[in-house]
Amino acid sequence: MDSEFIVSVYVVKLLFSFGLPLCKQLQKERIDLKEAVDLTKDIVSELKSMRSEYDNEFNKIFLQAKAMAVKMDIELTVKRLNKRQTNRANPLSDQKMDAETYYKITVFIPYVDYFITELENRFLAHSDIFKGFESLFSSNVILTEVEETSFKKLVEFYQPDVENLDILLVELKLWRHKLSRSSYTVSKSALQALIECDANLFPNIFILIKILCTLSVSTTTPERMFSSLKRIKTYLRNTMSEDRLNGLTMLAVHKNVHIDTEEIINELAKKPRILDFIL
Repeated sequence: MDSEFIVSVYVVKLLFSFGLPLCKQLQKERIDLKEAVDLTKDIVSELKSMRSEYDNEFNKIFLQAKAMAVKMDIELTVKRLNKRQTNRANPLSDQKMDAETYYKITVFIPYVDYFITELENRFLAHSDIFKGFESLFSSNVILTEVEETSFKKLVEFYQPDVENLDILLVELKLWRHKLSRSSYTVSKSALQALIECDANLFPNIFILIKILCTLSVSTTTPERMFSSLKRIKTYLRNTMSEDRLNGLTMLAVHKNVHIDTEEIINELAKKPRILDFIL
């Protein structure tokens, strides 16, 4: 077995342990952008802290890989180095390089940097959109200049759905006054804020929070829908109509919804039938 493979397994194990909470969060049915972005920021912060202390972190990983190599009767060795190498990493130095230093440069640091970059590109790219929404979750009554500028851009972007900026700024100040009271706590998620926001008192704030709740974070729901379609529309059911397919799919996806059999029978009885519908 290759020495690089053993080291890579332990590096990936560590990185995936950081991504596991986010993975579980994205598999939930009720997720929103605020929770995903906040969790991703925490993960990226921890990874960057680990990246700055890469000597100590990789030393722990290398000891684990070395113990596994001893069990498998394998010696962790450095790959052959030469002046010209294009198919793999080839760090050259004047001093002799040991296995720990070699795999730290060629495996650990590139893995960590790539993992951080992918998280930032996938999730933190939403932070520009999210800056305008962050002002809805602050209990500070006074609006800062940065918050007001971000909120103006947010209102301009969703202008057809909300009223003008002056009315929204007044609603925002009243909404933050409500959050600043001792009897109210700042919502940790957009779904919680949507429940607490009164649509009659704060109609435009309610619309903005509803928009935040509908912003897609992952593709879990469409994937579940396709999985249900694969089980329903089989080879023997390939000729069913679209209405029947939609109905069976909704039944398969929303299994927790209670169905009243009497209501279904009454609905079927309204349609003309060749034979009498007798119970």
